Amino acid sequence: MPNVHRLRNRTWRAEEPEVEAAHPNLPEGKNMGAYLRAAVRALGANPEQALAAVAEHWPPDPEPKGRPRNEPSTD
Repeated sequence: MPNVHRLRNRTWRAEEPEVEAAHPNLPEGKNMGAYLRAAVRALGANPEQALAAVAEHWPPDPEPKGRPRNEPSTD
């Protein structure tokens, strides 16, 4: 019997203003879930093109958590 937990659940929730701005741009009969699955497929098929398409919308790198590491002194 196959493992029913073979596919991991991945959850991400967009901010409401982001969703409201995107919905009018979806093709007729398509929903946000279908678009996100297509985006994941595009990333797998042609990563350079897919990443270039979203480069200006990419979120900034998060600030590192915790205290900065002490670099050993070279004296």
